Amino acid sequence: MSQTSVILFAYAGVEPATHECIVRDMSNPKLWPPGHRVIYRALWGDGDLGRCRASAAKIFLASESDVLVMVDHDVSWEPGDLAVVAELAREKRGIAGPVVPKRALGQGIASRLQRGDEVPVEWIGEDHVLPADYVAGAILAAHREVVATVSQMPEVQTLAGPFPFLQRIAAADGPCGAVYLSEDFAFGERARLLGFASWLTTKPKVRHTGRLAFTMETAT
Repeated sequence: MSQTSVILFAYAGVEPATHECIVRDMSNPKLWPPGHRVIYRALWGDGDLGRCRASAAKIFLASESDVLVMVDHDVSWEPGDLAVVAELAREKRGIAGPVVPKRALGQGIASRLQRGDEVPVEWIGEDHVLPADYVAGAILAAHREVVATVSQMPEVQTLAGPFPFLQRIAAADGPCGAVYLSEDFAFGERARLLGFASWLTTKPKVRHTGRLAFTMETAT
């Protein structure tokens, strides 16, 4: 039986819409594949994103789950969307996420697609899967094989702290050129170097909440 660990990052409190989605999805087994088990955990009070996500990875690897889904405090989604993302990570044995708009007007999406790719707004809600350079941490799913393998990298073993592979890194020759990567993209870069791929699904309808709920229509 497959099992998914859903971990919510509540370092700055939780938006009401995010709380509503979590309660709905965790309390309704019909939103997940038959016989599937979901365990849930919230992490509170740590504003260091890299450390917080590393704690989530440590909790995940100590569990029996085969997929980790990390959720930020300021996103919401439609019923069943988390299961779609988790199943894509399970199917691809890699990293997966939905298309999440940035929390700003006209600034596009939070993840980084492979060069030349775009996400038409009309694709949102449809079943398309696109290769990505990096998946944003707003909603990020990773297969156990990815998390476990990255945690054993020699570079990671020399860093301080528990499971520090979500710490930011400078990528000199990554797919985006020389750039200083955020903690979520740094995880994707380390996974890429080990042969794991990242994917985006357009099926979920995700909202990123700030002063208003940002959608794909506001991102373009």
